[in-house]
Amino acid sequence: DPSGNPVDQASLHAEPQTDDGDLPLHSVDSITSGDGQFTLELTPGIYHLDYSPPLSVSAPASSRLFVIPDQDSFTVPDLAFEAARSLSGTVSLSGTKAAEGAVVRVYRAGRVDPNAPKGQVPRSTLLSQGRVGSGGTFSVLVPQR
Repeated sequence: DPSGNPVDQASLHAEPQTDDGDLPLHSVDSITSGDGQFTLELTPGIYHLDYSPPLSVSAPASSRLFVIPDQDSFTVPDLAFEAARSLSGTVSLSGTKAAEGAVVRVYRAGRVDPNAPKGQVPRSTLLSQGRVGSGGTFSVLVPQR
């Protein structure tokens, strides 16, 4: 959590970023245990790891890019959820009709890395998402920085 405590039931999603044709790359999901530990069975490659807190933790989802080497096991550095701030607003359709039920997504724009491995595509990172409620209002948590 933002205070440094282990988080139980956080969800993780690892999405491969390249495919050189040699290995069957596929996305993998996992859930943390009570001590914050998790295991993902991944083939070597570059992965975008998204991790989301359970509803009991007031923090936004986060993501990191990892290179998984060709070895028997690999431990990623500790992951942490950042302190959050609230982003809220109103969404309406043309005119004044509220867009109740619409999905609001907040992204951090991706950058093109000239030194990135061949085949790696820059991507924006999903920071938060939520649904528009009655009256067209929404509120989502985003990282403080």
